[in-house]
Amino acid sequence: MACLFGGNSIKAATAVGSRWGITITAIPGKKNAMADAPQNIRALTEDSCLELTWSPDRVVKLPFHFLRCQCPCASCVDELTGVRTLQPETVPEDIKPTGVGFSGNYALKIGWSDGHHTGLFTWDYLDKLSQQQENS
Repeated sequence: MACLFGGNSIKAATAVGSRWGITITAIPGKKNAMADAPQNIRALTEDSCLELTWSPDRVVKLPFHFLRCQCPCASCVDELTGVRTLQPETVPEDIKPTGVGFSGNYALKIGWSDGHHTGLFTWDYLDKLSQQQENS
């Protein structure tokens, strides 16, 4: 096990067989002003996706490339207009997280292999992206 981003809010990083997976377990009983946190979060590098378990009946896999292209930070989206400035073709297809951690009790902070690390993915935003994936 290895701790990513330090602090006590991230639970653990685990190596499973030949597959490296970053596993974050939601803190039981913690409620947020926004959407509830997923019950479990795993970065599956072999599958190139972030797996979010919202409930036993709802497990969603968000491809890393899709997730990186949807970064909501001010470097990727114009703060005044809301227009996405990040061009998806500039994001490497083999992008992967280099670190995943909690930002308070409301979001994930993901560091990416392209050096980007400023995006905060709130539970509401991850739920919205999950719904997009489920409906596509």
